Amino acid sequence: MSTPTLRISSGPAAGQSVEIEGEVVIGRENADLTIEDTELSRRHVALRPVEGGIEIEDLGSLNGTFVNGQRISSPTTLTVSGMLKIGGSQVNLEISFPQATRMAQTPEAGSEVAPPGATVARAIPEPVADADVTAQRPVVDPDVTAQRPLVDPNVTVQRPVPSDATAKPSSPQGPDVTVKRPVGSAGPPPGTVRPPAPPSPPAEGTSGRSKGPPVPLIVGLVLLVVVVVLVLLLTSGGGAEAQTRKASAEEVLRPEKDNPPFKNEKDLREAYEDRDLLRLPEEPRALGFRVDKGLGVTLARRLKVDKRLYRGLRPDALATLLYLAKEVRQISGVKRPVVFTSGVRDLPYQKALTGVNSQATTGFSLHTTGHAFDLLRPKSRPQHRAIEHVLERLRALHVIDWVYEPAAFHLTVGEEGEAFLPLLEVLAQESSP
Repeated sequence: MSTPTLRISSGPAAGQSVEIEGEVVIGRENADLTIEDTELSRRHVALRPVEGGIEIEDLGSLNGTFVNGQRISSPTTLTVSGMLKIGGSQVNLEISFPQATRMAQTPEAGSEVAPPGATVARAIPEPVADADVTAQRPVVDPDVTAQRPLVDPNVTVQRPVPSDATAKPSSPQGPDVTVKRPVGSAGPPPGTVRPPAPPSPPAEGTSGRSKGPPVPLIVGLVLLVVVVVLVLLLTSGGGAEAQTRKASAEEVLRPEKDNPPFKNEKDLREAYEDRDLLRLPEEPRALGFRVDKGLGVTLARRLKVDKRLYRGLRPDALATLLYLAKEVRQISGVKRPVVFTSGVRDLPYQKALTGVNSQATTGFSLHTTGHAFDLLRPKSRPQHRAIEHVLERLRALHVIDWVYEPAAFHLTVGEEGEAFLPLLEVLAQESSP
């Protein structure tokens, strides 16, 4: 096999090519092939030559590795040329094999070699020691295999097959013979081929088909499974309660006991000073989202506080928002930004909200911790579907959990959202005019 070649056809490093003679790691930093792509992990994927092809292994990247359009979760061997998708780059992997070579037998020393195009006579193998072993023996009586008509074709006669083709037939009136009408002769000549006996009918009470397990057994197994699931839910304590307390499992990601709410305006200000909360950028349209103009205006005026206090998020939640907005724009192809409608709150704001919004909870809300936010459900069908796609992908990675609200997507970011924190490093330059 010739040396496989890796050619980058699109992305930041388009045009580069590398021959894969040993293991090649591709990533954003500390890799054999470094690509300045923010969607790549530091060490994203490894390619190594193996017998028969190239083994491709995803190194635990966040955005995954796609081989011929399929995301891989374990080392995968590519035996023919194919396409890799990593981050924003498309990589063509060229694998070629030499044509098969037929091995010719080397002639022994001293033997003559026939010239090209010559007809070579082959030696006929010697016969075996006992030629009669495989030889076809003559039939003693050529009429043995001949099928002759019965004397009376309207008579059905069933006779036992003789053990020897030359044996005399049994008497037509013997105990094993079934005769419907008298036979005009002693029977067919010796050696007559008789039709096979019909198959025996199934025993009384059977249908001839194998039956599956009885219905009571299936019902019993289903009931057993249901009981086991109920027992597990009842004995799992707070986990089961957190799973069913709300429409989503957000409190599994962020339990109430580990995430105290912001009690008042003072708590919010201190969190901003300590960088536990980050304000939303003033001009985020270049980042793929915008802030609803009415966010916090009415209730902040009623509470006599600055509305900007309610336009912020925890760092991991803000980083997740940046990732989500960028992915939605790229997948949907819609330039219109997604709309951010709700972020962090304190307890007075949450209480005031329940008086004007029937969807607001009077209990614990993760908005009061800064880990949850809402996005407006857009009228654009491609954009709506793109948001759902990215939310489901993040849920599968245990980064978030989310739920539909009448006019918004409500999502909560778990601890896995910290993987997106590097996106905050470029927030200032990307959000500048």
